Amino acid sequence: MKFSYEKMVKTQYTFTSKTFNDQPNLNIAYGSDSGFALGVVISICSLLKVNPHLTLAFHIISNDTKSFDLEKLEALTQEFNTQINFYIIDEQELIKLPYSESWRYATYYRLILAKVINPKVTKLLYLDADVLCYGKIDELITLDLSNNILAAVEDYEQTQKNTWTAELAKMYHSPYIEKNYFNAGVLLINVPEWNRENVTDKVISLLSEKDIEKTLRMFDQDALNIITSGNVRILPVKFNYLEGLYSKIKLGIKGHQEKTHDAIFIHYVGDLKPWHNGIPHSFNAYFNELKENSVWKDTPCTQPTRKRQYQLLSRMQRISKHYIKALTYYFRYKQFK
Repeated sequence: MKFSYEKMVKTQYTFTSKTFNDQPNLNIAYGSDSGFALGVVISICSLLKVNPHLTLAFHIISNDTKSFDLEKLEALTQEFNTQINFYIIDEQELIKLPYSESWRYATYYRLILAKVINPKVTKLLYLDADVLCYGKIDELITLDLSNNILAAVEDYEQTQKNTWTAELAKMYHSPYIEKNYFNAGVLLINVPEWNRENVTDKVISLLSEKDIEKTLRMFDQDALNIITSGNVRILPVKFNYLEGLYSKIKLGIKGHQEKTHDAIFIHYVGDLKPWHNGIPHSFNAYFNELKENSVWKDTPCTQPTRKRQYQLLSRMQRISKHYIKALTYYFRYKQFK
């Protein structure tokens, strides 16, 4: 399947602070639809708050402008010394690729970043919308990627706790994948090498194969691991600490803080995200703090849309001793079809 990537971009907006340096320390990118928009902008706020000593440029690919509010994006660049590039794309070509409730078409936006971004950008940090920054990212700026397509963190859930990576390695004759399978939520991309190896075309070609959704479980993440096998630098877990909001129940808030104290990025995987309505404050206090101190402070959080989300909200509220709210979410869970 051949794509015309440049034609996918319908419009581009660029917002820049008056004092912005045209040579930022790092370019950082996101891909998102309306359901993850609030996550993207608060993730950007977290990076700017924790790294005020750096000049950062941001890139957002989306099919939607209303959810992001371009005026607020511009206001953010004036508050901080930063630049935000917003690309509106036509995703019609992407809807031919596999889709599931957990793997939306917006997931594939990250595949085209290296094709549409300014060709002068050589190193690009991609982040999922559900990633928040807790520490300084200087180490990534100086990291040598000269012999790699990208750098990423091993997905321990897949390599250590199940047999999926072994099956994938066997199917695609790539033993490297079994113990080096990475999570694609945080990718430090060597843009020239990515393009030289035609990673975008190869991944999309693999995803376009007949009945591929019956072969791959995590669609483009699996495909990226297959195509870049042997050309990935594995990063320390602190750069993509996988965390489910619900897991704080098992650890307790104090135990959770001790476990994640050195994390640079915490990646909130799972059914519930920090921007969902109904999460007790103790579970997403950092997100709330960032939001309350941003131009998005009056933007409402997102209503849950899935049965499992209401079940988890009920449990969280019960653990937090908010029993009436717990019952409310439990009834919604039981009524959900």
